[in-house]
Amino acid sequence: MLELLQIPILVVALVVMSWAVLRLSSRAQAAARSFDIPPEVLRWQTDLKRLSQELQIELDDKMSAVSELSKAYEAASARLSDLILRSEELGEDLGQEQRRLSA
Repeated sequence: MLELLQIPILVVALVVMSWAVLRLSSRAQAAARSFDIPPEVLRWQTDLKRLSQELQIELDDKMSAVSELSKAYEAASARLSDLILRSEELGEDLGQEQRRLSA
């Protein structure tokens, strides 16, 4: 599983990559207008741009899910730590109570 510190780095990398893909595709379309590019290539470019947008949406959804899971993990971890401390305190209290009763 990704460490929590790696998630922001991954998000930034995805945003930069998405920006680069969109910027390159817009430049390619501008170049296509100035040159005689076959319609099939233009369709491919359009399809690739749409695919990159769909992938970006999927990645955003998955990053959101990872973020929610990490929040749930942190909450469960904190709760477990609290329960462990409480059980240790109860164990100490029971040990003292047993010593008091046996004396």
